[in-house]
Amino acid sequence: MPAPLDPNCIFGVWADNQIDYVRIGGLAAVLHGSTSMTNDADIVPSRDQDNLERLSTALVELEARRRVADSLDGLAFDPHPALLESMAILKMTTRCGDLDLTFSPVALDDYDALVAGS
Repeated sequence: MPAPLDPNCIFGVWADNQIDYVRIGGLAAVLHGSTSMTNDADIVPSRDQDNLERLSTALVELEARRRVADSLDGLAFDPHPALLESMAILKMTTRCGDLDLTFSPVALDDYDALVAGS
């Protein structure tokens, strides 16, 4: 059974591992005062190789599993940096709730473009 979203848990692991990222989506809107609810955290991580290595470690700590329609618990996978580097979007369930990584956000090239525009 998926865990309820616990942003403090997710972002605590992110901080401990010094992940470079930008929050997007519903959770970002809530942090800016929106009253809408969200059930997951949407993140754009940097594709820098060192960051991908730290991100891989963080996903293991979060017990991340690929989120799929026919499995409430998700599917086990190895979030190694080479896999992460090849992904456009990765939807996961973790011990801290659902987490979506978007490496190429719509209308922007990547993390660097998002940071520059924020």
